Amino acid sequence: MTNGDGMIKNIVFDIGNVLMKYDPRGYIYGAFERNTADRIFDAMFHSGFWIELDRGIMSEEEILDGFIRHCPDLSGQIRRMYDEMGGFCSAYSGTRPWLLRLKEDYHLYYLSNYSLPMRRRTGEMLDSFLLLLEGGIFSYEVKKIKPDPAIYHMLLDRYSLLPEECVFIDDSADNVRAAASLGMKALQAKDASDTRIALDRLLENA
Repeated sequence: MTNGDGMIKNIVFDIGNVLMKYDPRGYIYGAFERNTADRIFDAMFHSGFWIELDRGIMSEEEILDGFIRHCPDLSGQIRRMYDEMGGFCSAYSGTRPWLLRLKEDYHLYYLSNYSLPMRRRTGEMLDSFLLLLEGGIFSYEVKKIKPDPAIYHMLLDRYSLLPEECVFIDDSADNVRAAASLGMKALQAKDASDTRIALDRLLENA
């Protein structure tokens, strides 16, 4: 693979469902019966507090209190899922070979909504591929979250990247639209293998 006319020089990856699988629903529903899982999932992911965990401003206890207020009778189960959040993530076997192939022709970075507690629980998995990238930003580090344009600008400024020379890959349509609005070529990740094929096509035609 070559980078053609040289216009695309950089590839920026989200992490969850791009470089590794992220499936909190599957983990929670595998741990509890349906009604309990429904309530735990809603408390953690529909209360607005999970994204605040990624933002990194509120304390962990404030976040947990926010979850538990929605289901106080399930406080023990919610705390268990919080402690086990690393189980929401699992490795894609093809990530390292994919990155090794891409880095022959492109500079690779990450930009991810990611919390410090999740970083601590998934460090070994992350290090298996993050060490292949030239750098990046986790949301908890800068107290900003996608799709806020500020976090994209932080990445571009930190590494002196031109948006028109970047491809951005994310599983969130909102995050993809934000990147495109800044002049980046943007690709929404679906299935892991389909994403890799779609990126190859985009790069060939760039």
